[in-house]
Amino acid sequence: MFALNVDHLEYGVDSLVMPIIRRHETLSLTHQDPVERLGQLVEELEQGQRSLDSLKQEHNTNKLMTNRELSELHNQWDRAKEKNKQTKINLMMHQGQSRDSRIHSGEGRHREESNTTDRQVPQRT
Repeated sequence: MFALNVDHLEYGVDSLVMPIIRRHETLSLTHQDPVERLGQLVEELEQGQRSLDSLKQEHNTNKLMTNRELSELHNQWDRAKEKNKQTKINLMMHQGQSRDSRIHSGEGRHREESNTTDRQVPQRT
């Protein structure tokens, strides 16, 4: 064990302990600023993390809503394409029926005959 010299226990100006005590006080004060700053930075980090989490949740919500809207628009587009396809089929069927009814009523035959006579080559005399 170490034996303490009684002279070192006095707190006079010339004491060996006083410079250590002063150094401790100085370090303690200068250490306090970084500790406080660290506390502020930790709080800022936590606030930033909460803000980020909130933004992520908002983004996910917006993404879900946008995907739902996109899906609805895609379904509308598919229905419109199918309706257009059916309309074209109906139009073609109607045009075919109109042509058939003209042919059966004689209108088409008359046109065919007139087209044939128009195409005949005149005879030379």
